[in-house]
Amino acid sequence: MRGERPVLSGALRVRGWKLYDAKLGIWVARVPKGIRTRQLYVNGVRAVRARGPLYPTGFSRTPSGYQAADDAMSHWRKPRDLEAVTLTQWKMMRCPVGAITGREIVMQQPCWANVNVFPAIWAFQTITWWENAYELLDTPGEWYLDSAAGRLYSIPRLGQKLARDDVELPRLQRLVEVRGTAARPVERVSFQGLTFAYATWLNGANGYADDQSGFHLNGPNHSSNVVGHDPDVVPTPGNVRLAYARHVAFIHDDFRHLGGVGLELRTGSKRNAVIANRFDDISSAAVQLGGVAISDGHPASSAQVVADNIVTSNLVRRVSREYQDT
Repeated sequence: MRGERPVLSGALRVRGWKLYDAKLGIWVARVPKGIRTRQLYVNGVRAVRARGPLYPTGFSRTPSGYQAADDAMSHWRKPRDLEAVTLTQWKMMRCPVGAITGREIVMQQPCWANVNVFPAIWAFQTITWWENAYELLDTPGEWYLDSAAGRLYSIPRLGQKLARDDVELPRLQRLVEVRGTAARPVERVSFQGLTFAYATWLNGANGYADDQSGFHLNGPNHSSNVVGHDPDVVPTPGNVRLAYARHVAFIHDDFRHLGGVGLELRTGSKRNAVIANRFDDISSAAVQLGGVAISDGHPASSAQVVADNIVTSNLVRRVSREYQDT
């Protein structure tokens, strides 16, 4: 109908909030067991995954991770939910914890190996902050998800009432995928006046071993190097993505509250148009055009080439919310 704007949402609306810890102001709600996400939104405002202070002291680097000053973290509810984050030079990297025994913190593989293939100045050295533990919940606007138990915890900001607010928990990683083949590309599709909202992106034990600009290392067998870059990287995927698509148009659409790249035009994308859209509150980049795989730099056929796409007159704001290197 005239004036209406359809929303393609990948989120579950969370209801049934109850006060859990009155002293800390923590509320809890039931969600499906096993649900996984990296984001939460309250009334359209991105909440913060529970995190510790900047540059925590008392951690010494070891070949397998870190040694803490004491064994306190080994007694936390879910040590394997923890993630270490570092900001260094042009890189932002995130690595999940594998196990904590006493004072020894062992990071998950292959992430830990991958974040350390670079020279020390560009490797994972200093912890900028710890993230994603119930024990780190201490500030209004923070949240923590116990996926196995199906419990979502949050401390509301001033003025928020979780029991009546619109609380959205993204659960899908892919809202729209337009995928043809080299022989049969998808052609002449238009997305106009739509809103793409509330999607996440998960990368498991790979973590986020950043090389540059959202391109990162996945899987084992990456070699140490002295140049600060790796030749074998993969892109952060788009929550809306195209491959082998031609004459596909996105016009006057909204891309908001997304956990990966907003819109990705991958291998074989030709003569597509991205015009007069709004990109807002996105974890990675707004638009990603092409890639750095062998098929991108050295295509086996002209069908693989990304060419003649138009990206113009778009409004981009509040991007790189979670992956600041982008």
